[in-house]
Amino acid sequence: MLAADGLIMPCPPEALDFASSVQFWGLFSDLTENMRDANKKVYDFMTVLLTKVKATDGHRLVKPWMKQAYGKHMNYLEIPESDAAKMASAQLKTIYDLSKPDGTPEAYRRYKDPLDQLCDQVLERLATSWGSANG
Repeated sequence: MLAADGLIMPCPPEALDFASSVQFWGLFSDLTENMRDANKKVYDFMTVLLTKVKATDGHRLVKPWMKQAYGKHMNYLEIPESDAAKMASAQLKTIYDLSKPDGTPEAYRRYKDPLDQLCDQVLERLATSWGSANG
């Protein structure tokens, strides 16, 4: 993580996943506390990405907790839970590798569109930061 230019932390809006993510950052902070120059590390971007999002009361309850805890680092994109993603994963592939969408084209698009937007977002942030570093 200290060698990275940016960080994306995927996290489902589930209470246990959220609690684990908070513990992870605490552990990361403790581990880097005694590392030389670790406190000088600056990332071009850090974002928390909601994944496996479902329209349930539990997810609607946890999302505000995450937004309050992670503030400006919360990404506005949400990756929905998807059978297409599960099918691709079972085949050790991504949805981009599937020869045809699993399920309806609409369900496939609903899952793929935010992924495409995330890729665009990361490319834009890297291009901006690398451009400013070189120019």
